[in-house]
Amino acid sequence: MRVPHRLILSALVLTLSVGIMTSASAQVLPLLDLKLNIIIAVSDDGSVAPPIASATQQQWDYIIGKVSDIWSQAGISVSLLDQPTIFNSTEAMTGLVSSGTRPNGDLAKLTGPITWDGVPDYSSTYTGISGLLVTEALNVVFVQNVPAFNVSQMYSNGAAGLAHLSSTRTWYSGGVPYLTETKLGGNGIAMWAGDYLLDGYRESRLDTIAKVLAHEIGHNLGLGHPDDADKYADDHLLSGYNSSNLMLSAGTSSTTTLTPWQIDRARTTGLDPRNGFLTPVPEPATLVLLTIGGLMLGRRRRAA
Repeated sequence: MRVPHRLILSALVLTLSVGIMTSASAQVLPLLDLKLNIIIAVSDDGSVAPPIASATQQQWDYIIGKVSDIWSQAGISVSLLDQPTIFNSTEAMTGLVSSGTRPNGDLAKLTGPITWDGVPDYSSTYTGISGLLVTEALNVVFVQNVPAFNVSQMYSNGAAGLAHLSSTRTWYSGGVPYLTETKLGGNGIAMWAGDYLLDGYRESRLDTIAKVLAHEIGHNLGLGHPDDADKYADDHLLSGYNSSNLMLSAGTSSTTTLTPWQIDRARTTGLDPRNGFLTPVPEPATLVLLTIGGLMLGRRRRAA
C-alpha cells in the first residue's frame, strides 16, 4: 500500500521520508526502483510481429503502471528503461517452430542463460540481440512463440511467459534443510500477449498482460511457484501463501498478493550485486527552513 510522504517537522528542519508501509509487517520499506528493458522480436523483414508491437503508448502506460501497482506492496517501483526496441529476427520471434513446443533452452538464446556467479554470458544468444541486452534492468523479450510452450497455447485472449528463476533455494526433509542451491544472474523473461487483449483500450484485458509480466518478474527476483509439485522447497514450506498469491503456477488476473517472506526474498535477491536489478531510490534531501523569528532577526540586523 502506498503511503504519502511522512513529514517530520521541527523548528528549523523539515525531513521528507519516502517509503512503503506494508500492511503485513507495519513497517516502512525503503523504495526500490526496477527498470524493464522491453525488446520486441519481429520477422527479419519486419512484416510479421507479435501483437504487442502495435500497442499504443496509453496501453503501455497502463500495463507498466499496473505492474508497478502490484509490486508496490514490496516497496518496488517498476518503470521502463526506455521505449520498446524492435529486434528483427524471425528465429528469435518464433524459434523457427510452426507446431509443437518451442524448446525451453531458447530462453537462454533470447536473454542469456542463468549463471551461478551473476556474470552475464551472451555467447549463445541469437545473433544481434546481445547488443540490446542490459545488466542494469530486467530484459523482457516479447515473441510469437514462448519457449517451453506449445505453439497452440499462444491464445488470442491470453498471455504467457517464461522466466529465469534467480535465487537461493533450500530444500527440506522432515523440516530439516538438506540442500541449498544458489543461481544468480537470472535476468530474462520471454512473453506473449494475444491480439484480443490489445484490441482497443480495455483495462480488464490489459490486466492479464500486466499480471503475467508481474509474475515473471517475481521469478527473476527469486520467487518460485509456492504450489509447485516440489513440496519440499522453501517457497512452499515458508512462504505461507494463499489462493490470491501472485506466484501461483496457474493464477488469474486477480491473484496479485505477496507474503512478507516473498517480499523479503524478492528485495534481497534483486539487491544482490550479482543481480543488480533493484536500485535504492534516494530519499529527498533534508530541507532547512527558517522560522519566522529567524527571518525577523535577520531583518532587524540588516536594518541596524
